[in-house]
Amino acid sequence: MVATPPENQKLEYVGLCANEGQQRGNLAQMRSGRNEMEKRIEELELRYMHQEKAIQELSEIVSRQELLLEQLRREIIVIKEQALLELPTMDRDAEQEKPPHY
Repeated sequence: MVATPPENQKLEYVGLCANEGQQRGNLAQMRSGRNEMEKRIEELELRYMHQEKAIQELSEIVSRQELLLEQLRREIIVIKEQALLELPTMDRDAEQEKPPHY
């Protein structure tokens, strides 16, 4: 003769089995969610690294352009000074020359 558990024990066991399945499902979802989160974090870290590299490159470009602008400003000052030195002689030469109708 086989002993059968009372009804309330059967229900309790079935409830435990169902609960274990639900827990396994929740665990799988958590792992899946964690994997998804890790993928998103990796993607964000890669984006961050690319942005850092781009910012560094742009900073170097701006620095080189700033140096170039300063050099061009100095050259313009020299050219202006040379032009001012040449202007008085050009004015005198123009005054000394007689127009062709004289």
